[in-house]
Amino acid sequence: MIRFANAPAAAAILTAALITPSTAKDPCVSGPGVGQRPGPYSFLVASGPERGQQTCYVCETADKPGIIVFARSLSEPLGQLLSKCDGALAERPKDSMRAWMTILGEKTVALDGLG
Repeated sequence: MIRFANAPAAAAILTAALITPSTAKDPCVSGPGVGQRPGPYSFLVASGPERGQQTCYVCETADKPGIIVFARSLSEPLGQLLSKCDGALAERPKDSMRAWMTILGEKTVALDGLG
């Protein structure tokens, strides 16, 4: 049990905190806005000739449009999304846009055989 030296005052403060509406100045927004660039992040490449090397695709993409998908696990909806990303790349001139997926987690070795 928690005991307060001045229980009535503590109760008044707690009640005021619970009934006072809490509003944020700005709504929550996911990701960078249009025209903004995400920060760089480095990771190990999982496929292709650069496999096992550290890289930053954000840095390599420079000012070209890009799609970044972050995932914690593989799923059918994720596969469908990535297929649509591949289609978007195929519709554009070569090297005019980049897209990649980053698996979030420390242990992704089990995914090596899926490529």
